[in-house]
Amino acid sequence: MVERNVLLLTARSLTRNLCQPVSHKDQSLARCFFLVYINDLPDCVTSNINLFADDTVIWIEATDTEVSSAQLNADLSNISNWAKKWHMSLNAEK
Repeated sequence: MVERNVLLLTARSLTRNLCQPVSHKDQSLARCFFLVYINDLPDCVTSNINLFADDTVIWIEATDTEVSSAQLNADLSNISNWAKKWHMSLNAEK
C-alpha cells in the first residue's frame, strides 16, 4: 500500500493509506481541493463558462454560426490541453 499526505500552505495532512475508506471530512476536503484544482480553467477559454460542482458548460451568443463554431472548437481544444496538462480526463458524454 502507498501512503500519501497533502501539504497545503504550511499545514500538512495526516498520512493515510490510499486503499483506506474515505471519511466524510476527507470527502469535504477532496471537494475543496477539486475546486482549487479547476480554478484556472476559465482562464483558458474565450467563451462564457459556467462551473457547477464537477460540471462545466461553455457557451456564446452569436449570429454567425461559422465564427461561433470556430470559437467553441478552439475553446474545446484549449480545455482538452488544460486537462492533459493536469492529468484529468473529460467525460464528453455528460
